[in-house]
Amino acid sequence: MSYPTFRSAALLAALAVVGLAGRAAAQDSTPPKAKHAASQRAARGRALFHGAGGCAECHGTNGVGTADGPSLTAGPWTKADGTLPSLIHMTRHAGWGSRGREGDPQAMRGPTTLDSAQVRLVADYVFSISRGKTREPRPR
Repeated sequence: MSYPTFRSAALLAALAVVGLAGRAAAQDSTPPKAKHAASQRAARGRALFHGAGGCAECHGTNGVGTADGPSLTAGPWTKADGTLPSLIHMTRHAGWGSRGREGDPQAMRGPTTLDSAQVRLVADYVFSISRGKTREPRPR
């Protein structure tokens, strides 16, 4: 390969890499500042999940699930569709209408009461750890 041809090939390769990087960046157009804010909300929600919210008692450390509560990180959703609004609703009502181990109605918001801002933070955390979950298929 002669020098000009090699230079042209190198230029084309560089442009292809830049083009692929540009496409990847365009797919995730969330501004870094917004990502940072979401990360901070999720971190605060994690603290509530493991602390005052009492969520980890049933859903396990980091939401992996226990015999008393399903995994929030894997498997299909059964009471929500995994969107942030559905997770806010479920966090607010903690499986409202479902039954606890003794057959009694599940307590709203777990063993403690969270205010609306705290509910949103816990939902942000659950959303951040559950992005790979799917919706349980509906029977036909």
